[in-house]
Amino acid sequence: MERVAVSKEKRAHYTGETLLEYSLVVYPDAYLTGRIAEERRQFIKKYNAPAASVDIPYYITVAEFKMRDGMEATLVRWMQRICSMYHSFHVTLGNYNGTPAQAIFLQGQQLQPFQQLGLQLKTIDEYIRSSACPPIHIAQQPCLHFATDLPEDIYRKAMPVYARQFFRAAFEVNELVLLARDHAFHPGKAVQVFRFLPVSHQPEAVLA
Repeated sequence: MERVAVSKEKRAHYTGETLLEYSLVVYPDAYLTGRIAEERRQFIKKYNAPAASVDIPYYITVAEFKMRDGMEATLVRWMQRICSMYHSFHVTLGNYNGTPAQAIFLQGQQLQPFQQLGLQLKTIDEYIRSSACPPIHIAQQPCLHFATDLPEDIYRKAMPVYARQFFRAAFEVNELVLLARDHAFHPGKAVQVFRFLPVSHQPEAVLA
């Protein structure tokens, strides 16, 4: 993925300095993305939902944090080191859940790979905190948002239906993507991709 520059427009301050917003995310494969896109089209049609409610990214957020401009290069080096030792893994999205009167999402069924990633990110959290930035937020429950900022009446109609609806799909996670933005209302731009080791990879044997 091509590296995209992020502008330096001021948006928020912590100890008087500009902060950029970052996310580490996992994208589903093309087949699953297409399947969810069709589900979203049906949702708009059935409930006359605002298109903006489903015009949201197709990814699972692993962690979110804020840093000052100039810290990104160090973060990238550390993330490359972490991910170069981490194996690809499978994620299953199963069934719908919701946040009352706000969002509907697909739940990730495998917690362990994300929990392990969260443990690895403690080093990143220490770096961010030591630089007088807010602590990293690590997602406790992996999920892919299906619809957000729903009008209350649509949520109340749709959620009971989707809570009973069966959905199950799996995909392989081969990489972690770093997104950055300089304003809360701007979409994140992909600035770096961190690839995992293939599942079949085995450590080289040590010769006696």
